[in-house]
Amino acid sequence: MQTLSAEATLDFDPNDWACYPAFGTLSQPEQEGSTYRVKYTAPAAVKGDELVIVRAIQQGKAHRAGYAVIDVAAGKLK
Repeated sequence: MQTLSAEATLDFDPNDWACYPAFGTLSQPEQEGSTYRVKYTAPAAVKGDELVIVRAIQQGKAHRAGYAVIDVAAGKLK
């Protein structure tokens, strides 16, 4: 599980989070002040390495966005 954070300004409320490709899951965003956090969980079985892009936008303001790139690697973490 990877926790991602987005620091928002007063006129930006990232309320639409998605991952591309749809590989793994995102938790519901949590807000603490102007910081938003979401947790990304990779699938239990990963056959090969995969790059996942997580996007956060505010509906109606798609021109303002935040992105994170996650490198999901096959194999077990130790």
